[in-house]
Amino acid sequence: MKPLSRPAVLGFLLVMSAAAAQAIAGEPTRLDGSSDSAAERSFKQMMDAQEPDAKMQLAMAMLQLNMAGVSSAEEMMADPELRNPSIARVREQVDGMSADEIIALASGSGVQTFIAGQEPGIDPDLLAPLSEGPVEWPLAGTVWLITSDINGHVSESKIQLDTGGRARILEPGAPAGQVNTWQQSADEFLLSLNDEFVVYRGRFDGQSLAGTAGNVNGTVWSWTARQLDRSTVD
Repeated sequence: MKPLSRPAVLGFLLVMSAAAAQAIAGEPTRLDGSSDSAAERSFKQMMDAQEPDAKMQLAMAMLQLNMAGVSSAEEMMADPELRNPSIARVREQVDGMSADEIIALASGSGVQTFIAGQEPGIDPDLLAPLSEGPVEWPLAGTVWLITSDINGHVSESKIQLDTGGRARILEPGAPAGQVNTWQQSADEFLLSLNDEFVVYRGRFDGQSLAGTAGNVNGTVWSWTARQLDRSTVD
């Protein structure tokens, strides 16, 4: 067999390099759990790569894993980290996983994103003053699709955050005259619907909203929200 010429060798190496690059490009983003900041950064990259439906599934999976082992609203509200769940809190558990693997882990864990309250009424911690700090991403004028999973029942609602701290439910037949308000401080967010019949508390990471909600019946659950293009709902 004749030895390959120099140009042939170079061509072969170029082809192999291109194939390797293509293989790497097709590799899904994996969670870097080496530190809190690395986990947050890689999770954001992972979220950015998802389609809207998959993005919601991934966000809900993160919430489910945060709620593992929590059995009551009292326990949830007593832990500040659970009021603002994050991927950093479970980074060691999902280190090296892809989005599909994180979703599968959460769905196979048996963890529900619903917790029955101990007593009727909105938990006071949901209504506690927000942390003080500058607002990096003002949310006034934005529209959001909120997804709640209450004991396996998934519901969605569109909410518009108007200037002046007022909120509007963008649903056909939404009751008129309800008092709906919202607040934002630092990265924390608070939404109150129907004179505090339902309260959503969470944080904004620059792309999506997520946190804990509760109603006057004492039910507490987790929620996520993604921003909608206003032109599609006006």
